[in-house]
Amino acid sequence: MEEDKMAVRVADQIATLLFQRKMTQKELAKVTDITESAISHYIKGDRVPRGVNLIKMLRHWELLLIIF
Repeated sequence: MEEDKMAVRVADQIATLLFQRKMTQKELAKVTDITESAISHYIKGDRVPRGVNLIKMLRHWELLLIIF
């Protein structure tokens, strides 16, 4: 259940960043070397990016990950 909430929050954040940066899923996939399919799953909330893929997106958007 908690995983589902996190997936929705992450999906919303990715969609918001794409909108703010006027970027498509395809463009994000290309610059991060993450498959378009994976990006789509993240945005739908089916999956949560982990490990290398999470770091790739954070680096692209120059964001920090703060873990409490």
